[in-house]
Amino acid sequence: MKCVYCCKEIGEGEFAREHIPPKSFFKRGTPNLITIPACRNCNNKKSSDDELVLNIFCMSDLISINPAHQIHIDKMIRAIKRPQKEGFVKDILESAHTVVTPDGDKTAFIFDQEKILSWSGVNAQGLLVHEGYIEHCNYQHSTLMLNQLRATQHEEKIFRDGILSLTKSSQGKQVGSSEFTYWVYPHEDSFVVIQCFYQELYFVTTVEHEKFSLTSL
Repeated sequence: MKCVYCCKEIGEGEFAREHIPPKSFFKRGTPNLITIPACRNCNNKKSSDDELVLNIFCMSDLISINPAHQIHIDKMIRAIKRPQKEGFVKDILESAHTVVTPDGDKTAFIFDQEKILSWSGVNAQGLLVHEGYIEHCNYQHSTLMLNQLRATQHEEKIFRDGILSLTKSSQGKQVGSSEFTYWVYPHEDSFVVIQCFYQELYFVTTVEHEKFSLTSL
């Protein structure tokens, strides 16, 4: 059996069940979580990115206004209080700035957008591995976040509304009670994967059938 990240044979005692999405994104005891094969080394490398993305998600207003997901916010608050998170907290606080919204002035933070999109793209490929479409998570892919598209831009609004309409007209596969839903649409030369975290955060990933490159996580 090969690791879905480094594509090397998993040695004896090195097997790890890689959760897609990470187990930490769900309430404790959630059944039927998705797992794919990985070596312990790659699994451990990815864990830090998993925690970073979860912390960023929890700092989003879209999650914080949903009482059903308060458990994840509490988890994030406990995590950032650890001494090893001091650098992360400092960087976030230094990025704080005020933005004008229809609901008045709000405090916003700057995050590593490319890391979030890359993480989401890898997660989408993990779902394709789980579904049996591909064998590893190193295919060429591109990801965008629907929530960042501007309603004032005509083309972006049309695209966003089209994707949301698609998710409403077809049954997605749900993992957990309300934490995660995904849709997979195979095309002639690519796959389109739509992921929805916490009922509000939408990512769309296009994965090409043939082109791939082995990258270090």
